[in-house]
Amino acid sequence: MPFRYAFLISVFLFCCAGAYAQQADLKGPKLLYLKQQSKSLFITSRGWGVNYRRGKHITGKSDGVLEFDFTTFRHPKEVKVRSDNGNNRSYYLGKLNSLAALRVGYGVQKSLFGKEVENAIEIKWNIYAGASIGLAKPVYLEIRKQGFLPGEVITVDERYNPETHSPSNISGRAPFYKGLTELAFHPGAYAKASLSFDFADEDDRMKFLEAGVCADFFLPPVKMMAYNPANSFFFSLFVAYNIGSKELN
Repeated sequence: MPFRYAFLISVFLFCCAGAYAQQADLKGPKLLYLKQQSKSLFITSRGWGVNYRRGKHITGKSDGVLEFDFTTFRHPKEVKVRSDNGNNRSYYLGKLNSLAALRVGYGVQKSLFGKEVENAIEIKWNIYAGASIGLAKPVYLEIRKQGFLPGEVITVDERYNPETHSPSNISGRAPFYKGLTELAFHPGAYAKASLSFDFADEDDRMKFLEAGVCADFFLPPVKMMAYNPANSFFFSLFVAYNIGSKELN
């Protein structure tokens, strides 16, 4: 089992185990916090990302939440290599485009187990959906070429072309900014579902782990690797570490 998947599953099981190990010391009356905000870092089975949320209490144990994501995507066949006679910057052989996405959506958080007891972990079920836009940046590499003088070798930055570029003439990865002016936009949508486990000590603070699944859909399809089909649908698992605060009004 790949380490990334094992890590995600281990964190999820740890959270579940912690939820059932709550102590049962009674606490006093709870304040009703009407607003919340949080930010997080997350890793996925395809990459990593950052998230910001702003929510408002709806009714009962439910909150409505507006969220913003930035996330990256890896292709399952990406393999990092390094040239023996290059610039020492590793690259992914066969990779045509790097893919990231901006998401904005709305979701509902439903409390399953609250913090009515001392040292409890609040467990929530969450679902989000919204619009996204994929950002596909073409991959540029440093390519070795014959210079003007006999035996002279020069390097130039070129967009990766699997028909003419191979390990024999690839020096390494070009600077990141190469290709930024050629971004291709892929409008789409996403949906995610998760469980979160809030273990913050203070009632007006949030500190929680979140584990779930996410599906992204982009048009037109994105071709990330040479000799592989373009994809519109991307499915991923994720684990997030969130911190935030609650407000009374």
